[in-house]
Amino acid sequence: MQQRKRKRERKRKRERKRKIEKTEDMKREEQRRKRKSIARRRKSLRQNEYWQKRRRCLHFDLVKVQLTRSSAKLICGFSME
Repeated sequence: MQQRKRKRERKRKRERKRKIEKTEDMKREEQRRKRKSIARRRKSLRQNEYWQKRRRCLHFDLVKVQLTRSSAKLICGFSME
């Protein structure tokens, strides 16, 4: 009788522990997903900024205006690769 009771208690404890671990794993996974999406958003913003600056500089075409790279950087505030 006592053994069954103890066994049942151990089983319940194990189940509770597993349930807690499961929820923690889910939370961890959710946080990871959020961090990834934020990083993705930041990356796209950086790329957008890069191309906006490039577009702004396109009319300072190096061949037409015949600027050196450093003077193009001075005018555009952005280096022309």
